[in-house]
Amino acid sequence: MRRGIDTTDYLVYGHEAWIVTDKSVYEPGEEVHAILRWGHYMRPDGFFRLDEFRAFVCDEAGNRIALAPVKGPGDEWGDYYELNFTPLSRGIHTIMAIYDNNYVRNEKDEYLEGDRRTYPDILDAKNYPQIYETCIAVGETEGQANFIHESRVSFVPEPWEPDAEVLHLTLIHDRFPIKQATVTVIHYDGKAYFERILHTDEDGRIFFNVEKKGVYLAVTRKPLAEGIEGIYDSKEIASTFTYVKR
Repeated sequence: MRRGIDTTDYLVYGHEAWIVTDKSVYEPGEEVHAILRWGHYMRPDGFFRLDEFRAFVCDEAGNRIALAPVKGPGDEWGDYYELNFTPLSRGIHTIMAIYDNNYVRNEKDEYLEGDRRTYPDILDAKNYPQIYETCIAVGETEGQANFIHESRVSFVPEPWEPDAEVLHLTLIHDRFPIKQATVTVIHYDGKAYFERILHTDEDGRIFFNVEKKGVYLAVTRKPLAEGIEGIYDSKEIASTFTYVKR
């Protein structure tokens, strides 16, 4: 575990962030305590830089509250950023954070932050945005959470229930389901990690058991056939969805 260390350069090697809340159901006017950690498959590994990083919460009607990450004091699991807010309306709320940056690779197979404008003679340049999300209920409610289009690739719970025994997720890319995508599902019960590999079906769906208490994380990485001449050659999006069972 790395504490208080910027490990952004691990981004291209499979690190991602995830959001965890202190519970799943809140009342209007009650502060939501959310934290964002950084590492690999829910194993914390320091911080990442906040350049081009933004976070917000979106309610069922599409209304948003911008969130300002604040560095927390850290705990026995490592460092984190706080994403606290106070919801006023009832319904399902999606907490989302988006990190967007470019990386280039040199002849030593090292990745550097930047693009072809900065390094015109580089071997290749990749745009690697990441999407992190979770859901909470304000008031006793369940139902369909919204797909947030600007995320490009993200998981949508169908339906979202604060105390489910089975979690159903649909993986969406630009409003269309992604079939046969590889998804790693991790469960951390506070003592041990459990991992398994799933693949989305023809409708982009996966489901898995969430009976046991702890934090569940679904992770996928989606290559896209996109590039911008002179800036980056390719794009790959990493997406995480966190489900908290207290």
